[in-house]
Amino acid sequence: MHRSLTGSRLVTLKNAFQHGVYFAGSACADSAVNRYLLDGTLPATNLTCTRDRTTAAASRAVWSTAPSSAGSGERHRLRVIP
Repeated sequence: MHRSLTGSRLVTLKNAFQHGVYFAGSACADSAVNRYLLDGTLPATNLTCTRDRTTAAASRAVWSTAPSSAGSGERHRLRVIP
Protein backbone atom coordinates (compact mmCIF):
# COMPACT_ATOMS: atom_id res chain seq x y z
CA MET A 1 0.00 0.00 0.00
CA HIS A 2 2.75 2.45 0.97
CA ARG A 3 4.49 2.00 -2.38
CA SER A 4 1.32 2.82 -4.29
CA LEU A 5 0.74 6.11 -2.40
CA THR A 6 3.15 8.59 -3.97
CA GLY A 7 4.75 10.86 -1.38
CA SER A 8 3.60 8.77 1.58
CA ARG A 9 5.74 7.83 4.56
CA LEU A 10 5.83 4.53 6.41
CA VAL A 11 6.10 4.65 10.21
CA THR A 12 6.95 1.27 11.72
CA LEU A 13 7.57 0.16 15.28
CA LYS A 14 10.45 -2.28 15.69
CA ASN A 15 9.36 -5.67 17.08
CA ALA A 16 5.68 -4.66 17.12
CA PHE A 17 3.59 -7.29 15.45
CA GLN A 18 0.44 -5.22 15.01
CA HIS A 19 -1.12 -3.06 12.34
CA GLY A 20 -1.26 0.26 14.20
CA VAL A 21 1.65 1.87 16.01
CA TYR A 22 -0.05 5.03 17.31
CA PHE A 23 -0.24 4.97 21.12
CA ALA A 24 1.76 1.74 21.14
CA GLY A 25 4.47 3.02 23.46
CA SER A 26 6.73 5.02 21.15
CA ALA A 27 7.18 8.79 21.39
CA CYS A 28 8.85 8.63 17.97
CA ALA A 29 5.78 7.13 16.26
CA ASP A 30 3.30 9.20 18.27
CA SER A 31 5.14 12.41 17.41
CA ALA A 32 5.14 11.61 13.69
CA VAL A 33 1.40 10.86 13.71
CA ASN A 34 0.56 13.87 15.90
CA ARG A 35 2.50 16.22 13.63
CA TYR A 36 0.66 14.90 10.57
CA LEU A 37 -2.75 15.15 12.26
CA LEU A 38 -2.06 18.67 13.57
CA ASP A 39 -0.67 20.34 10.47
CA GLY A 40 -0.18 17.77 7.70
CA THR A 41 3.60 17.56 8.08
CA LEU A 42 5.03 14.21 7.02
CA PRO A 43 8.35 12.86 8.32
CA ALA A 44 11.23 13.66 5.93
CA THR A 45 11.77 9.92 5.37
CA ASN A 46 10.21 6.62 6.41
CA LEU A 47 10.63 6.01 10.15
CA THR A 48 11.46 2.90 12.15
CA CYS A 49 10.77 3.68 15.80
CA THR A 50 11.40 1.74 19.00
CA ARG A 51 9.15 1.25 22.00
CA ASP A 52 10.18 3.59 24.79
CA ARG A 53 7.29 3.60 27.24
CA THR A 54 6.27 1.02 29.76
CA THR A 55 3.65 -1.53 28.82
CA ALA A 56 1.24 0.07 31.29
CA ALA A 57 1.46 3.44 29.55
CA ALA A 58 1.08 1.87 26.14
CA SER A 59 -2.01 -0.02 27.26
CA ARG A 60 -3.93 3.21 27.78
CA ALA A 61 -4.94 3.07 24.12
CA VAL A 62 -7.51 0.38 23.47
CA TRP A 63 -8.78 -0.65 20.05
CA SER A 64 -12.33 -1.88 20.01
CA THR A 65 -14.27 -3.49 17.19
CA ALA A 66 -17.98 -3.07 16.68
CA PRO A 67 -20.40 -3.97 13.90
CA SER A 68 -20.74 -1.19 11.35
CA SER A 69 -23.99 0.73 11.59
CA ALA A 70 -24.16 0.61 7.77
CA GLY A 71 -24.00 -3.19 7.89
CA SER A 72 -20.89 -3.26 5.71
CA GLY A 73 -18.62 -5.02 8.18
CA GLU A 74 -16.73 -3.86 11.23
CA ARG A 75 -15.60 -0.43 12.25
CA HIS A 76 -12.68 0.21 14.56
CA ARG A 77 -12.36 2.91 17.14
CA LEU A 78 -9.50 4.01 19.38
CA ARG A 79 -10.37 4.80 22.96
CA VAL A 80 -7.73 6.43 25.15
CA ILE A 81 -8.06 5.66 28.82
CA PRO A 82 -6.84 8.57 30.99
